[in-house]
Amino acid sequence: MKKTMALLAGAALLMLTTSAWAIPITGTINFTGSQLLTPSTATIANASGMGFSNDAQVQGIGSGTYAAIPGGTPVTFTDFSFNPSLASIGINPLWVLSYLDKTYSFDLLSIATDLQSDSFLVLKGTGILNATGFDATPGNWFFSTQGQGTSFSAESNALTPVPEPSTLMLLGAAFFGLAIYGKRRNNQVGSCNA
Repeated sequence: MKKTMALLAGAALLMLTTSAWAIPITGTINFTGSQLLTPSTATIANASGMGFSNDAQVQGIGSGTYAAIPGGTPVTFTDFSFNPSLASIGINPLWVLSYLDKTYSFDLLSIATDLQSDSFLVLKGTGILNATGFDATPGNWFFSTQGQGTSFSAESNALTPVPEPSTLMLLGAAFFGLAIYGKRRNNQVGSCNA
């Protein structure tokens, strides 16, 4: 019984130690640049895809993990289609940039058209943010433009993780097991000294 409790306590501590090293990506990064609607004869109202020129760059200063990346840092976007939606396809990566030996990227997993009119296009999606030295982190992506060949604005931000109830229950069970183990050990030590 003692060995079982010690093994359970050791496993619980190992799980806690492993999760303590997780470093999620935090914050927001913004981009700007020029885009071309596809097909090439499209207007915003009937466009089905997006192509990007090579002038995309970081706009302003990001926050969190992205705070050190200066505005004007080049970023590469992957061309994509949004109509029909590529909810089951994804784009890996949608954007990628490098700064000071670190690579940052966003893998788009889903996309939705929030607004498409004669003069405005707004897209949004979800995906995974990646950065050298950090854990892959769920995130959001937003994109807006006002015409063929005009500038665009895009933003990616990390979602705030919320612990699952099962994780909290497992943690509670581990602490409960350690408390029982400690109590029994104290009782045994006390009975040996009597």
